[in-house]
Amino acid sequence: MLITVLMSVYNGEKYLRKSIHSVLTQSYKDFEFIIVDDCSSDKTIEIIKSFNDSRIKLLRNDSNLGLSESLNKGIKHSLGKYIARHDDDDISHINRLQNQLNFMEISDNVDAVFCRYKLFDRLGNIYNSESSFYNDESAIVEALQNKTNPLAHGSAMIRSDSLINLGGYNNKFIFGQDYELWTRMLNEKKSIIMVNHVGYYHRVSFNCDKKKWQERFAILVDKREQIGEVEFLRRVDKTYHEFSNNRENDKTIKLWEILHNCREHIKLRLHFLLILLKKR
Repeated sequence: MLITVLMSVYNGEKYLRKSIHSVLTQSYKDFEFIIVDDCSSDKTIEIIKSFNDSRIKLLRNDSNLGLSESLNKGIKHSLGKYIARHDDDDISHINRLQNQLNFMEISDNVDAVFCRYKLFDRLGNIYNSESSFYNDESAIVEALQNKTNPLAHGSAMIRSDSLINLGGYNNKFIFGQDYELWTRMLNEKKSIIMVNHVGYYHRVSFNCDKKKWQERFAILVDKREQIGEVEFLRRVDKTYHEFSNNRENDKTIKLWEILHNCREHIKLRLHFLLILLKKR
């Protein structure tokens, strides 16, 4: 088995069907598709089971474990030489897996390959912009350091043995687990490359609370070398417990969050409109 496509989903009924369909209709057909259900309470399981496809392997969590731990569970059950990530509300181009596989099969020294991506919103509207192409690893490193988000998590295809040797995802990273993993890979001299192909469509959401926690975890990654591993792990554990307590104490949706989401949506639209006008 060359490829395992790995998805974790929690209450993803709204966009899950189209996301799964984009995986199952790939031009490259010979893969297993591990879907980890993180104890969903909506119609997620019903949707997954509606696909009569032997490539799907459904794993179900008895409690909500979070993305990192769910992905690590899927990794343990995977058989593929390569693990291709896919988020439950995103879409892959029909040739995405084939293009990335072709690159990996002729590049023994590469540990992970990404493709470029486009953004689209909750209504399915695609923005008139594509992620930049970074033609070497040093450019990717610089982009990561500058927080320009060059790599879409769901667009990754990673060599399984490299991922396992690294210990997989850090379970304490509720958010920003991809940024922490890419940084750790680079620190361990693993090779990350991007192919010049728009193979992934990433659905954007404007959740200010999520963004706040993403930034907090990302700051910890940036300070890792400065503060040392012991202090880094202590702060990660502290932030993890702070998030857990916050989630238990605040389950209501605030009006200011809804207004923030609308504002961020408008800002992003204007940003891409300006880019389009400059190109003309």
